[in-house]
Amino acid sequence: MTYGTMITPWYQTSLAGRYYTANNSAVTTAIMPGSFAFLKCLAKSIKTFPNWLAIAGVTRGFVPELISLHVNDVLTNAIADSYQDHNALNINAITNIKPYGYCIWGNRTLKNNVNIGGTTATSFLNIRNMLSDIKK
Repeated sequence: MTYGTMITPWYQTSLAGRYYTANNSAVTTAIMPGSFAFLKCLAKSIKTFPNWLAIAGVTRGFVPELISLHVNDVLTNAIADSYQDHNALNINAITNIKPYGYCIWGNRTLKNNVNIGGTTATSFLNIRNMLSDIKK
């Protein structure tokens, strides 16, 4: 997988007042994949920032309405950093960055950088192209 991306982990989000079941009872929370957090951050970012800026970090990557991560163990900042190796396959993590809160940390594709000796423009570029298409 060269041009895909992965956001981990799944998380619990607030849905209060937005979704209803068939019998008209409100759904207040849901467990959603990390990609849903990415799209929520993108929707928030479209209003303010230019297309070429990453949906990551404490400004554009702050995940709105996140209640908790759906994990068995704590996802530390050190683990999130290890997912961003310059010479390996990369995963973008949702992690708690104190004092800001839960943010997407990383803006990398699933390109295996070990074969090319480190990150290149294509290690990031296709995620940004995808976002530009979504924004259009």
